[in-house]
Amino acid sequence: MKLLRKFGGVAGARGVSSLSQAILLVLLAREVGPANFGVLAAFIAAQTVAFGIASLNSATFITREVSLQNLSHARASLRLNVLLTSVAFIIVSAAALVLIDSGFLLLAVIANGFAVFSETISDSRLGISYAVGDVRTPISVISSRSVLSLFVYLLLVYMEINVLVAFAVARMIAGVVGYALSRVMARIERGGFSSMRVIFRMQMPLAISLAMGNLRSLDNLIVTLAVGATSSGLYAAVSKVIQPFAIAPMALAPVVIPWASRSAALAVRRVLDQLFYCAIILSAITLLALPFSGRIVTLIFGAGFSGGGLVLTAVLLRLGSTCFSPLMSAILQACRLDRLVATNAIFVTVVTLLGVFAGAAIWGAVGAAVGYTVASVLGMTVLWMRGRRELNEPKAIRKTHE
Repeated sequence: MKLLRKFGGVAGARGVSSLSQAILLVLLAREVGPANFGVLAAFIAAQTVAFGIASLNSATFITREVSLQNLSHARASLRLNVLLTSVAFIIVSAAALVLIDSGFLLLAVIANGFAVFSETISDSRLGISYAVGDVRTPISVISSRSVLSLFVYLLLVYMEINVLVAFAVARMIAGVVGYALSRVMARIERGGFSSMRVIFRMQMPLAISLAMGNLRSLDNLIVTLAVGATSSGLYAAVSKVIQPFAIAPMALAPVVIPWASRSAALAVRRVLDQLFYCAIILSAITLLALPFSGRIVTLIFGAGFSGGGLVLTAVLLRLGSTCFSPLMSAILQACRLDRLVATNAIFVTVVTLLGVFAGAAIWGAVGAAVGYTVASVLGMTVLWMRGRRELNEPKAIRKTHE
């Protein structure tokens, strides 16, 4: 019950953050028009990917190492995270200076980059709180910075400030406040630092897993190249239906990592089995929506998307892997099976992108969705089988406590 309360709190905070961000971007898009918003959206996506890669998945690493009392590793990771994300911020900002002519738009892009930079560092520090069982700090930080961003934007627009300037100021203030709160509330005791070179090598498998997840977002581009913008638009729109479900594993992963890192391998294996079975059952249940899939698509997206019923069915079939595969990866990473998760992530990414391209070429948007789903379920199954085998070996019992 305690775990469920923690999960509910973090999931609620992540949900508030996603909703606030969506409202902010929709309001901004209505004001600046498709041309300016298209440029801003492209840079937001680039910043999210760049900072995600530069972070080397420090949040997961720090949560695990603090849970195992390897505080020198955690301190070094925090320092490395600031260094690498600072480099990423400089590179992305320099690109914006070269490519953007409009002063206000440039300000908005750089300010958003600063906000994402601050959030990346802040989220890594929150790993300290997760490791000691404190979810109030992450809930406070994540909720406050997202709500503050939207509030400041609306206030400045009400004061008739230029909307791009309002967006820039709102994002910067939210970034500073979020970082300040994480510094004050998520503390780690003073002490020595491990070698950053050693920590970099230790975090590389975690970073690869995260980077592969980002690369899978190229599926929309592949569909566009394979069959054109119309099918890509249908595929992209319907695929958004399961995005909100990604909030759950994002919220639960940092909560279960401390438990998994300190538990016996056989106990972790039982949980891994349960997650896999739940994923299969959840995906199978979505078949009940098959007779109504066409009507659901037109109800949500309008008559222009009337051919999306089969696309929705194929997309929903990967709901189980969307919800449970990240959790399976997280608990395996907590058991120091980073390389296993990383190699599986590479496999899934390659198969996904090839499957999307082949499926789109054969059957348009439906084929692309089928290709993605087959790759996703296959990757989850391989992860489960390999993880189960590793956790079944006596050496795995020692690994979880090293």
